Amino acid sequence: MSSRVLGVDDVIRQLANLERRAHGAARKAVGETTRKVKLGIRREVQSIFRKNARAGNAIRSVVYDNTQAPSGPRPGRAVVRGRHKSDTAGVIFSKFGRGKGAAYQDYLLPYITGRDILPKKGKYLAVPLLPGKRNRKPTPEMQLQPVRSGGQLFLVKHQKRKSVFMFLLLKKVPIRRRLRLSPLLRNGQRTLTAETIRAYAAMAGEMKR
Repeated sequence: MSSRVLGVDDVIRQLANLERRAHGAARKAVGETTRKVKLGIRREVQSIFRKNARAGNAIRSVVYDNTQAPSGPRPGRAVVRGRHKSDTAGVIFSKFGRGKGAAYQDYLLPYITGRDILPKKGKYLAVPLLPGKRNRKPTPEMQLQPVRSGGQLFLVKHQKRKSVFMFLLLKKVPIRRRLRLSPLLRNGQRTLTAETIRAYAAMAGEMKR
């Protein structure tokens, strides 16, 4: 007897179609949950960096399939034949930083873990007191002088009629932990369950039609 007589081929096609639909439903649920958590993190970040819209927009996400294809003449292709394995994952990450790979410095990390910012060179960090790109760091051309005032140390530029406080010198800048991500992640887990049930229910409704 052939598989056609027994209807095995038709059953295999139906099972493959069912698995594809189920995977699509799961992927949709993960994608929607990832998007909601990302937007929540963006709001938290923007509440800290209110004047820098780039910080919130730098929170990105990607949904991907972690697939393992069966061995065969077409490696890399996920084929549903009972040996197919696929997991959908959503990743949320920050692009608010600089560098690449292991040298990447994430500007948001200190607000998640808490951290003291220390000078790379010298004894002090120079915190700019005036706006503008030219006033971001001390230069020899500024002809600055250290001045103590109110128990703090400043770099001051003396002019003919006035003295301008350009930088505050600090041995460290403590950044307290302000981004509370755990509640967002817990809510995301609850949302994922609801989204998955909704996606599977929609899939079942389409199959009944």
